[in-house]
Amino acid sequence: MSRIDISIDLANPVNELVDVVSIVMNSFPGRQEEILQQLDLKIGEALAEIKRSKAKAKE
Repeated sequence: MSRIDISIDLANPVNELVDVVSIVMNSFPGRQEEILQQLDLKIGEALAEIKRSKAKAKE
């Protein structure tokens, strides 16, 4: 499988994202840890940017 089409209910973003991550994880047996580590890195980068923006707005 190289592509999936999904529909996301934006009224419930967290659960929808969890479902998408689960679908992707199930499609790559043996690579779950790698995928989660990369996702963790991207989420950490996004959170750091939000914190920088908030700190800059307070100045």
